[in-house]
Amino acid sequence: MNTEIQMKRQKNRSKGTLRLILGALPYVAAAAVLVGPSPARADLRSPYEGQVQLGPSLGINGAPGQLHLGMDFGADPSRTLSFILPFELGLGGGITRIQLEPGAEGHFRLISGHPLYLVPRAGLGLGILTGCCQNSGSDFALALNAGLELRYVIKENVASASFQPVRFDVYPFGTNQSGAVPAWYAMLIGVTANF
Repeated sequence: MNTEIQMKRQKNRSKGTLRLILGALPYVAAAAVLVGPSPARADLRSPYEGQVQLGPSLGINGAPGQLHLGMDFGADPSRTLSFILPFELGLGGGITRIQLEPGAEGHFRLISGHPLYLVPRAGLGLGILTGCCQNSGSDFALALNAGLELRYVIKENVASASFQPVRFDVYPFGTNQSGAVPAWYAMLIGVTANF
């Protein structure tokens, strides 16, 4: 009986966390709209970019803390909206996460005349968790991510630095999940190269 009550509590916490994350998405979108679209990014003329990000990832709903490593390739023909193809790893706590979540990111200049951008981003794809589950030890899951990044152009058309203070990764549906929905909150720093 005690286990049944604990399972219900875990499911309720999981639903609450998922509601919190999904509820935050409209605020991220509203922030991007309030800032407004920037004119064509003259300081980033190249339509392609590669990004590497690294930082701590805190587990939610009993998931362990991890080190988050992300590598993205992006194409930005419009200079406002990039299509990104990330490959991301979460390492630590006995679980390895592999995420392949194609998505999009917008680029909104914060201060006119300065190369500082607000970059909301989101993706949807496949997440693989190893060492997480009781039956087979792995889980193939639907993976969602959403984040908000500040990006500063260091050298025109060459490189920029980023800080992503808000990043959520959620695995709401999986082949081998029971109980709480695995989720992580990360704070990342990164470097972007344009080519």
